[in-house]
Amino acid sequence: MARRRTSGERIWWAVVTVLGSAGVVVAPVLHPPGRVLPGPVAVGLVVAVVTCGIWVEAGGSGLRGLGYGARNGLMSGLAVVAMITYVSLFGAAACLLFLVLAGCSPPGIHQFTRWRARHATAYQPPADLQDSIQGGRAPASPANQDHAIATMSTLQIVTAWRRSFWDLREATNCRVRAEIVNRRQAYLDELEGRDPEGLRCWLDAGPMAADNPTKFFRRQDPPTTLAS
Repeated sequence: MARRRTSGERIWWAVVTVLGSAGVVVAPVLHPPGRVLPGPVAVGLVVAVVTCGIWVEAGGSGLRGLGYGARNGLMSGLAVVAMITYVSLFGAAACLLFLVLAGCSPPGIHQFTRWRARHATAYQPPADLQDSIQGGRAPASPANQDHAIATMSTLQIVTAWRRSFWDLREATNCRVRAEIVNRRQAYLDELEGRDPEGLRCWLDAGPMAADNPTKFFRRQDPPTTLAS
């Protein structure tokens, strides 16, 4: 099932559609079609061929691939026509408009969000990182993740383990699912390091994915706490 667009994405597409349509309509007034069309046509053909090839390479049908490529080629060609129009009207200032639209685009926002999450986690205090792990939000740094889990009590790890099962069921993004799976493995590794016999008994009992294995583990405090 296709992902539903957010309100921000719908607004971005509406703005781009209006600006693009205006640019395409004004283009014949500013330039003779014979001068302005060769570039956009060439770009459209290249995009159409490449996207059609990607579609077929991914296992899609050839007929649908042709439609997919033609649609992307047409949209790319029209986008180039609109860009030529705005450059002709506003000169270098049009480049600033293109950069703003690219930065506010859904892919641009997605990449910025991922970068910010990685950057924030790298400098996140251990206490905040531990709270984020217990709250079911997978951190981006495996090293910080392991350190934070090591400071949790066994009861906290078990609680986070059970909560992460439901997070995994509700996750729809492949990257998020992979992070949750890695985090669940980190929970098991820490439990094994604290009480290998308890983990073995729990696994021998045929546990379910969301079981509460607290009764199998003797050691309830993190090693750092016990050492102090």
